[in-house]
Amino acid sequence: MQQTITTYHISVLDKSQMRLDLYLATQLPEYSRSNISTWIKQGNVKINSDTILKAKEKITYKDHIEIKIKLSNQNDTWHKQNIKINIIFEDEEILLINKPAGLTVHPGAGQADNTLANALHYYDENQNKLPRMGIVHRLDKDTSGIMVVAKTLKAHKSLVTQLQNRTILKTYHAIITGTIIAGATIVNKIGRDPNKRTAMTVNPNGKEAITHYRVIKKFEKHTLLQVNIETGRTHQIRVHMSHIKHPIVGDKTYGKTTISSNTAPHILNSIKKLDRQALHAFELELDHPGTNERIKFTCPYPSDFEELLNSLDIVQ
Repeated sequence: MQQTITTYHISVLDKSQMRLDLYLATQLPEYSRSNISTWIKQGNVKINSDTILKAKEKITYKDHIEIKIKLSNQNDTWHKQNIKINIIFEDEEILLINKPAGLTVHPGAGQADNTLANALHYYDENQNKLPRMGIVHRLDKDTSGIMVVAKTLKAHKSLVTQLQNRTILKTYHAIITGTIIAGATIVNKIGRDPNKRTAMTVNPNGKEAITHYRVIKKFEKHTLLQVNIETGRTHQIRVHMSHIKHPIVGDKTYGKTTISSNTAPHILNSIKKLDRQALHAFELELDHPGTNERIKFTCPYPSDFEELLNSLDIVQ
């Protein structure tokens, strides 16, 4: 089976002297920690030009890490499927797509197909030459909106580096329960919920998560927020909004109280039609991997999100 080899160079800017495998997992979130440990044991990782074979090796401030990622083409498991992709922009290096709610990004436990990865493989066979079909970041299955996908190894490396350096700006719009007067920043740690394997929670043993939000529009019992995230933790926005007691409307995992007993019938009807969390990836800003030009794209609201917004009662 043909392999794709990608080399990453990472300068350590963290002074915490973390284990090598743990640090690389934070810097290369698109790869599993078990994969990273395997690559270390295979001699594919160097620190300051010295080959390192121990995953528990401690890294120090200003170390230079070189890691060679070796991946087999995935067409034996991530097969082609003719699934429509809504393309916002495309050139030789990248694809900007509008992901609909209900579409899982890539195959995983319990879902082997009908994902964006399957669709990308069908759309362009060359995507199979890239790690994870060129997918460098994710949206939850029931979150709609804009995503960027690499079309070349050069673009993949550039986008991953930008994500590591937090220079890709992701802007989300969310309809939350309750009224928020002003914007703020949430800083804490998010980790796996010990009581529910598929959920995340604010956890002192988790990874740092930073979420900024500001008010776009206030309604009688809801608020439309602009949300920007510095980190990309699983379910980050949903967990943070729930943590501050303003869960996202329609969130079945983190927002059990998003519908009050006195919700107006027309609003209740719109929430039922939405049937998902009211979270939309609205805008993406990044450096183009080919030209280095700063580019920005927005993605209009889907009809279910728009209908819910229009049903809400504006504060008089």
